[in-house]
Amino acid sequence: MLTNGGPRETFFHTVFNEILTDLEMVTIPELPAPATTLNLDLSRYEGVYGRPGARYEVSAEDGKLYLTLVLDPMQAAFLQKPDRIRYELLPVSETHFLMPPADPLEDTQTVAIYDFTNGTAQYLHTNCRVNPRQR
Repeated sequence: MLTNGGPRETFFHTVFNEILTDLEMVTIPELPAPATTLNLDLSRYEGVYGRPGARYEVSAEDGKLYLTLVLDPMQAAFLQKPDRIRYELLPVSETHFLMPPADPLEDTQTVAIYDFTNGTAQYLHTNCRVNPRQR
């Protein structure tokens, strides 16, 4: 199934779980719940990550971690969205996070921030793409 808009993960999950249930097969599990007892050093995640056409800024504020998606002004105008969209990151583990939607037409996304070789995370992975640390 290919989808390219709207809350596609919810749609995919609903349709495939119905088909898999009818076929008496294992269904797709729900996303994990945030781990409320983790005590993370948020400074290890802070930074700018990106690749051509994508920029993500990760920051900590009041003991919480946030991801700001920075859109190109032309892309933001086309999508009729602001050029900066901020999401809270809810930890599932030391390297995996849930990113609740900022818009009702979005789904909760997963984000991985990992490779602490130099003390700070070197990569941010979301939407099936890896974004190296830029600074």
